[in-house]
Amino acid sequence: MLEIRNILDSQPVIQDEMLTSEGVCVWIVWGQANRPQKATDILLEAGGLNIVTLVNQSIWYFFNAAVAVNSLAKLDLWGKQFSVGITAFTFPGQLIVDVNQIKFINVAAEYRHLKTEIANTRSYIYIHPSYGSMAASIPGISVYEMQGLDQQSDISWKMVVAERRLPFSVEQGWYAFVHPLGNPLDKQFQRGWQTLFRYLEEFIREHKLKYSIEDNFLIVPLDNLLVFREWMRTTASIYEIIHEQHSDAYWPCLNVVVDKNNLNFTPDLPQRINVDWTDLCPDIPYLSYKNAFILGEDFIIKDILYSSAKTSVDTLCTVVVKTQNTEANPFTVLLPESLVPNKTPCFYCGASNHSPRHCPSRNIAPAGADYFEKLSHINLADINSAFREIDTRITRNGVKAYDEMMAENETAGQVLKAIFAINHIVQLPNICRIWRITSRDIEAEPDFPHDHASDPMHILLQRFIKCSPQDSHAFERECVQLAHNDPKNWQLHCLLGFIVMERGDLDKAVQLWMDADKLCTITLHQAWIKFLIARAKEIQGRYGEAVEMYQHITRTLPTWQDPHYRSLVCNMKRGFTEKVSKELLEVINKNPSFFHKVIFDPELIRGQLYLISSLQRVWKEAYNRYFVEKAALEDLDAVIKDWFKDDDNPIAKQAAKVRTLLKHGEIKNYLLFLDVVKQRPALEAEVMEAINGEITRMKDAYEKCLFKLEFIRDEMSWFALQKTLTNFNQLFNSCAKILNWAFGSDFTNPKIFKEAKENLVTLEAQVAELEKKLKALQMVRDTTLFFLLTMRTFVKLVMLFMPLGIVGIFVSVFFGAEIGMGHMQGIIKTNFWALMKVVLSVTLMLSLGLASLKTTIIFERKRKEMIDKAKNIRQKKQQERVEKVRKFRASIDAAAKKDEKEE
Repeated sequence: MLEIRNILDSQPVIQDEMLTSEGVCVWIVWGQANRPQKATDILLEAGGLNIVTLVNQSIWYFFNAAVAVNSLAKLDLWGKQFSVGITAFTFPGQLIVDVNQIKFINVAAEYRHLKTEIANTRSYIYIHPSYGSMAASIPGISVYEMQGLDQQSDISWKMVVAERRLPFSVEQGWYAFVHPLGNPLDKQFQRGWQTLFRYLEEFIREHKLKYSIEDNFLIVPLDNLLVFREWMRTTASIYEIIHEQHSDAYWPCLNVVVDKNNLNFTPDLPQRINVDWTDLCPDIPYLSYKNAFILGEDFIIKDILYSSAKTSVDTLCTVVVKTQNTEANPFTVLLPESLVPNKTPCFYCGASNHSPRHCPSRNIAPAGADYFEKLSHINLADINSAFREIDTRITRNGVKAYDEMMAENETAGQVLKAIFAINHIVQLPNICRIWRITSRDIEAEPDFPHDHASDPMHILLQRFIKCSPQDSHAFERECVQLAHNDPKNWQLHCLLGFIVMERGDLDKAVQLWMDADKLCTITLHQAWIKFLIARAKEIQGRYGEAVEMYQHITRTLPTWQDPHYRSLVCNMKRGFTEKVSKELLEVINKNPSFFHKVIFDPELIRGQLYLISSLQRVWKEAYNRYFVEKAALEDLDAVIKDWFKDDDNPIAKQAAKVRTLLKHGEIKNYLLFLDVVKQRPALEAEVMEAINGEITRMKDAYEKCLFKLEFIRDEMSWFALQKTLTNFNQLFNSCAKILNWAFGSDFTNPKIFKEAKENLVTLEAQVAELEKKLKALQMVRDTTLFFLLTMRTFVKLVMLFMPLGIVGIFVSVFFGAEIGMGHMQGIIKTNFWALMKVVLSVTLMLSLGLASLKTTIIFERKRKEMIDKAKNIRQKKQQERVEKVRKFRASIDAAAKKDEKEE
């Protein structure tokens, strides 16, 4: 025994309800574990929606009760023919679809207790009594009363029995419309329309369909679901063929399919259906959600707008044919219905849910042209949720919701600010700044400070911004009087244009702005006033005139991008989707921030479906480039980690920048992808330059240590007491070992570089210790050398002066009288030994003084000579060792060559 409640409870959970539809629910129980594919095909070919399938049961939904009963009758015939057990219950139900197009069946409580046995070889088709008369009216169907089938309710179920004369299908029908845009007298129009019709005519003849062409509308009746599906596939392939093979003969055409709904096949049919042809995007098929669902799983349904109110199944959507190459879209954008402009858009922002007088832009601080660059932190996946929040809150709270969301500054508020920033150049908070600019850059700040308190025009403008509707007429009269008193004041005429524009008189506003244009003399102000006039014509729907003015402004100020952008928006509103999309992609290529501008602009709604598909390709290209750069960044991050430790990283700034760029991938944003693509090569070059700089500094540090060690070696090379310097020599040998390893190593290897950096710390510490010890040893050495040099000179002088003193004494004794020194003879004879002591002392002191003086004079030269001599001896011995090694290696090489020749 199977219960319907089990399969109903297994349905997926609905998150955000989008649309509901009252229709027919069918619960089918199969007599075998696996449902037959043929039975499934019968239901799908009739337009049934398979909601849930379990092992031997499934739930289906049909929009039309007659179609449901007819398909079940065909199923009954098929089951009887092949002895397949089928039990089916048909009853009213509600289809619920969420924003992710997940389907859910909601049924009344009286149907949730249904249960049935599994039929093995027979078919039992039960229908709700409300469908009895309708089923009986279908030829080939018999309806019988079933008493006691459902014991838990008062429903008198009826059983359907099919006969062989059952019709193939109940009557369903659609009208397909194809309408070329533009002027029929245009040669490109005629060429493109003839090319498209030639392909469509082949399909019409092949399926023997009727058609009508009236007022450039091709109308084709589609009489069954199979032809409808084939029409959708064929038209999609025809557009692809024309784009690929006849791109020069392409012309934009609208494609719509609607239900017949008892509409007669007459020439005025395009005017009698509920379709606004001016809002449709060319080359994209439009149809209702109901018709899109019954097309089946071979088509992907795409929404056009998001509405917080429940959408009807008759609301238009679009579909694309699912192929093997169909890829998931990287992002989708569903603009909120509350912001999409209709026949009366706001001059300042383009929305239609408020008048210019009540536009929130009056109270918004100027965003500036660079605002869209600041939106790089917004994830594209969050945009639709932001749009949904915007639509829900505006629908619930009205215009005051704008200020609430922008004050919160969450994602919805930032997106809302971006929408207002699109037309910021015509909004009131920007006017005072523009009036004061004297350069040719409209986004620049004024060249001189301004005292707003003393500027009458600024005061007048602020009064206008804050003016209530009740005071607007009095304020207008005041401004008219001021303009009469000062007729050459172009700013007054400009302000009067805004006043009458908010009153709804765009023609008079244009005239006032034209007067202001004649009065002002600065090129930028003239261009800005023409921009206001072009915007007014755009609001009036005079797109051709607006485009001409925008293009004229672009020629006047080529660096101002807004006029060119607005001309593209106007052409998009005219329906030239493909051409505008290509030009917008060129604009985005020059200025990537326009990617956000295009996504957020509600005034591009007519071509948004086509435009978003183009942006998706651009986004994928940027993402693929980012993905390549991301791999390079990961390699660069690994290189930095290989070369440096986190706690000792001389390029920590670059490492932090690498990690920041890697985090950009967590936010799916076009500008961030391009930022990574742009910065990665320069950052990599900077990192490699920094690494090479560190290598150079490392080599310089080792060379500096080598120079110090050589100095220490030269200073100690002739030290006499080498055996007493065991610790010093061990430390010196340790430094020499590190230096030998360093100069024989490749510092371009990260591991060796890290080891060299660690060894350098040890080496510098040891060299510093050696220098410290060297100072003490130098004192000992220099003192010893000074003492030895002094003693040597002292001995020589003593040996020279002592004999001279003795000889002088004896000469005075023997020859004193003759040379006039007779008095010395007595002194010498009486005090000989005392005199000898005096002579000896004087001799020693004089010798020591002279020896010290001489040593002081020659000490540096002698020390250098001794050091050079020791250095030469060491170099000679080192050269002998090198020569001996060279000869040894040469002999080995010669022996090896001799062995090779012998072999």
